[in-house]
This record gives sequence, structure tokens and C-alpha cells, in this order.
Amino acid sequence: METHIRCPVCDGLGVLRAPNLPSRGRPKIGDYVAAVARQHGIQQWRLVGGQRSRELVRARDVVAHLAYSKGYSNAQIGKALGGRDPSTVTASRGRAVRTIANDRDFREDIKAAEIAVMGVRMGQG
Repeated sequence: METHIRCPVCDGLGVLRAPNLPSRGRPKIGDYVAAVARQHGIQQWRLVGGQRSRELVRARDVVAHLAYSKGYSNAQIGKALGGRDPSTVTASRGRAVRTIANDRDFREDIKAAEIAVMGVRMGQG
């Protein structure tokens, strides 16, 4: 089954296709991976891949912070981010906390990803 959501980017002229979105409960880690990849203009496979560019690390930090805030374990987050070790996720979350304190753009990235995931999950667009 596929859920169709009106696309805010194309002013309702197109349809954003999102497979099997749950209607309630906590978002899946993959929802955050998709939202952050879209937000940063990164292909999802790059976000979960092995490259370590500053852009990719920052995007992974956003995913790790949000997923952990929703109750996912470091092991679950690491698995969703391409099989990363839980200690890598711990380091990522630590970086995110330090960056949140000093970087307004990073705080906005986190808010925007959360809003994007919640909007899609609630059928809004």
C-alpha cells in the first residue's frame, strides 16, 4: 500500500509518494534519514554510506539526535545509518548536543527535520 501526500513544493500539482507511512506512534529512523537527506539535498544512500565529508557527518548527527530523542538505542540508530558502531552514534549525539548550543543553523536543521517528519506522518504537506 502506498500513501499519497500533496507536495508542498509543486503547489499541489504533483504528488509526493511515501510508502507505508504509519499513522501514529513514533517515527521510524528511516523517516528521519529520508527527511534529513531531502533537507540537505543528499541522496539517502550517501547519508547511510561510508563517506565522512563534513556535510554528511552533520546530517548524520541530526538523524542520530532526533532518533535518540524518540527512544531509539544507539545500536538501532547505527544499524539504520549503514551499520555504524553504537559508539560512533554516541559520538555523533555528543557532537550534536555541543553544536546545538552554539549553532543556530544546526538547531533550525533539527527543527525542520522534525517538522518534515511529523507533517508527512500526519498526512499534511
